[in-house]
Amino acid sequence: MYYELIDLIEEIKMEMEGYEEIEQEYILDWEEKVLDWSKGIKSTKNKIVKENNRIKVFIEDEADIFKIVDRYYSAIINNELEEFWKGFFLV
Repeated sequence: MYYELIDLIEEIKMEMEGYEEIEQEYILDWEEKVLDWSKGIKSTKNKIVKENNRIKVFIEDEADIFKIVDRYYSAIINNELEEFWKGFFLV
């Protein structure tokens, strides 16, 4: 299924709010950095479609959203945020 990037970001943020360790500042920082990252992305085979000023992201199912949140959660609790952002990928 394809999500508009902004809608996917909102879904991910909602899931992050369910984790006690992911404080609001981490959620807002994640959103800001993903939006900055999105400015430089290009379309990829079947995963990201960039048309005009719109970006659509393909995810297999909602499990992909949980995987994204879990990667971020793991980076927070393991104090590996710098590494997380160096190798950042959305899907």
